[in-house]
Amino acid sequence: MNELFDIRIQANIEGIPFDTQPEVTIHVVGNSPDLQQKLNMIEMEIIGGIDGSNAYNSYFLHAEQPPEDFKEEFGWNIICRIEDIASGSRLYITALYDKEEDLDMAISAVINEAETETRKLIEEGLIKVAIKDPEGFKEAVDDVFGDDEDYGYYDEFGILPSPGFDSFDDVCANDEGGCYYEAAIGYPSQSSIGNKAQGKITAKDRTTAFSNLPERLSEAFMKDNAAYAAIVDDTFASYSAEEMRALLRELSKRYRNLYKNAYDTSLQGVTKYELVLHPWDTKYSRTIKKKSNYHYYLFLKDLKGNERPILFKHNPSYCIYVMYMVDRYHRKEEVTDLSIKTMKDKFKTIYKTLIYEDDEKIEDLFKGMVSRTTKSGNLREGRYGEYIKDIHNTLESMMDEVNSIPFKVGFGRYLQVPPEKITLPQNLAKIEIV
Repeated sequence: MNELFDIRIQANIEGIPFDTQPEVTIHVVGNSPDLQQKLNMIEMEIIGGIDGSNAYNSYFLHAEQPPEDFKEEFGWNIICRIEDIASGSRLYITALYDKEEDLDMAISAVINEAETETRKLIEEGLIKVAIKDPEGFKEAVDDVFGDDEDYGYYDEFGILPSPGFDSFDDVCANDEGGCYYEAAIGYPSQSSIGNKAQGKITAKDRTTAFSNLPERLSEAFMKDNAAYAAIVDDTFASYSAEEMRALLRELSKRYRNLYKNAYDTSLQGVTKYELVLHPWDTKYSRTIKKKSNYHYYLFLKDLKGNERPILFKHNPSYCIYVMYMVDRYHRKEEVTDLSIKTMKDKFKTIYKTLIYEDDEKIEDLFKGMVSRTTKSGNLREGRYGEYIKDIHNTLESMMDEVNSIPFKVGFGRYLQVPPEKITLPQNLAKIEIV
């Protein structure tokens, strides 16, 4: 795979027309306007599936659109920068892909190379420190892990740390170049957290993680302390919705404006994005592979004016979402959730405006959304829930869980995007849903 994508390790690269980020960002160069959307999907499918306990780095993908002749000039169109914390030097991993459909394999190859190189850097750094101060090194390790039988720390070389460390910084810290695990000087190492063999988190793990969280969390802290972040997420994921609401109520008694701050944060996405519905135009053909029966396409527009197509998996999902957009546009601050299952006529009207389809097919889609009959003749719940899930998953993949909150609809939720952030063609803008 390395030969397939011409992967190389370089100590220095000059003249790059964009800044390489330190937090192991994989920069992908391309001229496709929807490149970032594709990378978001790859980030979910590939990077989201990486076991943090078995990886050295947390990876992020970012699209870059430099000059047309970039690939010819530099000889690569993917780059990932990694740091040697022990020496302060940098390494650059580069790769070359030809087709966007190969991006997932190319990115996987770059990640594999980055993991291999990071492992080598950590090994080399630890060996140097162990040679320089063997007694201090041994004491630091013993203070954190006890002996290797209890913690399974040493590999066959007796030195290599487990992949739970996110960077050499988490392992070594000393102004004079010596290496003492942070836990040995009062800050527990993340690699001592969790029963990795069984994939379980103990009460001691949780106590350690929460007691070492800073007063104010930052993205950098959570990225650099992946084990703590995983424990925090796991802890609250086990609570029911009722328990989480009860916790918020209790916390609101101690912290001023907690509810207001939480609500304001949930709406932050509307300050970054807006919704635009455009009639099909051939100028979109480079961005979208047109579905022959689509009259309109929905776009997510950012603060720079860049538009990315919102492509739902199911056509009824698209229709439902536009119904919520039209309703929000009309009812403004009086908007509420919609009872889509009782709105057959409006569903058919919006559907036929967006997508060319015969009445019988639209009728069947609406019936299937409300209820379905199994092969054995039993009546079962329709596909409405599946369509709402499709909407939520699509929006999360384009923004993230927090920024997408005001854009989600269904099951008691209305579209929280304000009318001035919604652009509709005139024939849809004049339709009243309720």
